Amino acid sequence: MVQRLLHDEPLEHRPRAGRPRQLFRGLLETRPDQRSHGGRWHPRPLLQPRRVRAAGSGAVRQHQEGQPEGSGHLDRQLRVLQGPHRETAPTAPAIGAPGQRIQSPAVLRARQRRFGFRQLERLLQRRGHGQRGHRRPRGRGDTERRGIRDRAGLPRRHTRDLLAAEDGEALLPSAVESEEQLEELLARPTPADVAFARSLAADVLVLGAGGKMGPSLARRIRRAGEAAGVRLRVIAASRFSEPGVAEGLERDGIEAAACDLLDPASLERLPAAGDVLYLAGRKFGSAGRPDLTWAHNTVVPAHVARRFASARIVVFSTGNVYPLVDASSTGSVETESPGPVGEYAQSCLGRERVFEYFSREQGTRCLLFRLNYATDLRYGVLADVARKVWAGEPVDLAVPKVNAIWQGDANSYAFRALGLAESPPAVLNVTGSGSIAVRDAAQLFARRFGREARFVGEEGPVALLSDAARCRERLGEPEVPLDRLMEWTAAWVEAGGRDLGKPTKFERSDGRF
Repeated sequence: MVQRLLHDEPLEHRPRAGRPRQLFRGLLETRPDQRSHGGRWHPRPLLQPRRVRAAGSGAVRQHQEGQPEGSGHLDRQLRVLQGPHRETAPTAPAIGAPGQRIQSPAVLRARQRRFGFRQLERLLQRRGHGQRGHRRPRGRGDTERRGIRDRAGLPRRHTRDLLAAEDGEALLPSAVESEEQLEELLARPTPADVAFARSLAADVLVLGAGGKMGPSLARRIRRAGEAAGVRLRVIAASRFSEPGVAEGLERDGIEAAACDLLDPASLERLPAAGDVLYLAGRKFGSAGRPDLTWAHNTVVPAHVARRFASARIVVFSTGNVYPLVDASSTGSVETESPGPVGEYAQSCLGRERVFEYFSREQGTRCLLFRLNYATDLRYGVLADVARKVWAGEPVDLAVPKVNAIWQGDANSYAFRALGLAESPPAVLNVTGSGSIAVRDAAQLFARRFGREARFVGEEGPVALLSDAARCRERLGEPEVPLDRLMEWTAAWVEAGGRDLGKPTKFERSDGRF
């Protein structure tokens, strides 16, 4: 029928290059009885839609009049060109009789230009399949993913770079080139974060949000809620001694509340929250003011536990509460007895014990989040080693192995760990997959920089290591593997990226930080 209507010569016998244009023009061909009314083109189509909705009723009837014999296939192919056919009441067309699916020649020519002559021919030759060429029809999933990106304030393109691929693996950049890109990566929610945000019914409070991890964690939670379509209120509380942090959080839709956590009255002024992430604490300079370290790490937890007795609380702690272990081992597990070395580590164990006490007495659900060591390129054990190699300074081997984890992964784990809180408190080791030999890391950076790695001291027999197998089992593998994290760190240091000036002092085995 296609051949009879559009050309006398059999289609398959005609030159390929000439067929599509003739086919396209044939579909736009008008009959002699078509007229121009008021300067407007008013067509009567060659083919009528096979099914139209009866005017004024919900019934669908078969259209019989004016339909040439054997035109059913051409009718289907015409609808293929015009778009997916929907058996619903059509909107009022700009031209043509009511109920007819008509598009002007300009629209059809635009479609022809978009798909090309060859593609148009393939469309017309696909008999009975009802496909739209190489374009996959958009479905509900496409609309939902587009909505997620819009609500999260992300551009619609480069989907897999911005959220995560449908198979759960995110495409990671080969290098982080700016602080803006770094902050975006740290705050980017994973699909698991978005899924967890849908389960939240209470406000989220981040205590100690002005430190190294707090701002990016608060932003991640906020963005996860937006991507999930959840009206999630996120409050960030801190003294905010660093200028601009509170203002930046406010711009991102997070409530910034100035608060001195040592003052119970200041805590009482904070809004009630059903979920609390407790990041407050003191480490750097703890050797100079041990009294202040103990106050921050034990007195503040008591105030917080009383104030938010009915909330779920993720308590940031550290692997320093464990004793040093054999450097060849996989590290301490959650069931091992603590053995802190030094006052800082002892005060961290005191923080855990205070929350444990109130959890047992009040029924407060808690999780002790034993983290070591988070890194975000501007600080962390890998940044410490890389900067020493870059500067030509010797790397201390007294502690031969370390743990490390991308701060973005630590943020993701902390957020989702709210779902693991219980009474008495649960314990979770949080770190990357495996450990890193300090010597190997230094040599890798030296090869990357084209410099020689220098070392001081001998590799000791023990190290501070944690086994995070339980974390990976409950919350999944880290998004950023350690080898990629080392590549990012090397590129960042080589490019002169900013350093926060907060060394981890990982090489200290006496606990004096």
